[in-house]
Formats: sequence, structure tokens, C-alpha cells
Amino acid sequence: MAVQTSLVSKRWVNLWTSLSRLNFDPHEFVSVDEYRLSIKERKIAVNAKFKEFVDMLLSRREASFLDTFLIKILDKGICCDLVRSCTSFAMKFNPRVFSMEAPSLYKSACIFSCESIEELLLKTSCWSFPQEIPEVVNLPRIRMLQLTNSRLDNRSITRLFSGCPILEDVSLEG
Repeated sequence: MAVQTSLVSKRWVNLWTSLSRLNFDPHEFVSVDEYRLSIKERKIAVNAKFKEFVDMLLSRREASFLDTFLIKILDKGICCDLVRSCTSFAMKFNPRVFSMEAPSLYKSACIFSCESIEELLLKTSCWSFPQEIPEVVNLPRIRMLQLTNSRLDNRSITRLFSGCPILEDVSLEG
């Protein structure tokens, strides 16, 4: 929405680059023309536009502060690249809220050492990859944690909770 707003006035052209809340949802990338395509063709077109948009926005963002980073990644084909680039991007700005929904969250361990995170929501739709909890978890400010479809053993849960000293709200689903 903010990027669309930048088209209204020249004064607002770069306003979106300083937003403190980023929310990427691929459902917003379906145009009227794409509804004429088959489901498979539409999915390919939407995922390509979504990845291109996210990559462009991350490369042009100028703000030094990021409060909230939310992203849904629906396609396995673009998942690994986007998970990696979005996670490393967001962690540079020390977000307070981080939410990612993707087919796989494999190799996203840096999330578990971001000292600024207060709310963490990770949802994977693919059972083939367990969410890896690193040996050392350091989330000193986290109050709310939601992990969905993560297969965690007792050791992983122990490591996770030992690194979250003020955790108040926990949801482990799947």
C-alpha cells in the first residue's frame, strides 16, 4: 500500500523506504489479467512478481529502524532464496516483531540470536524440514513465541526455553 501511495505525489516517492513496518503478502500480487491464466501459470507469474518486488524493496530501503517484519512465502521454488535474504535483511535492523510463513524455514538460525525480538512467529507448511534450533539461543526480550509445524525434540525445546528468560506466551503447534 505504501509503495502504491508513492505514485500519488512526487513528495511521497521515497516515503516507503523509511517505513518501520514491512508486510509482504503474495496474495496482493494477483492482477485482473492473471485471472485469465491457468492456475499453474498464474502461480508462476505471481511468485516471480512477488520475489522481484521483495528483492527490489529490500535493496532500496533506506531506514535504519525496523519495528516489524512480516512475510508469507507460498512457493517452494523461491522459498530458500527469499527466506535467506529476508531473514538476513531483517536481522540487520533488529526488529521487535518478526513473522515468517514459508514452505521451509530451514537454515534460519540467525533468528534465534536476535536480541531485539519481542514477538516471533514462524510457520512452515512443509513437514520435510524440521525447524532447527541452534545450540545457543539468545532471545532476551522475547515475550511471545509461536512455532507452527516445527518438529522439536526435548533437547531443542530445552535449548529454546533456556534462551528466552522472560517468555510469557508460547504456542508450539504441529
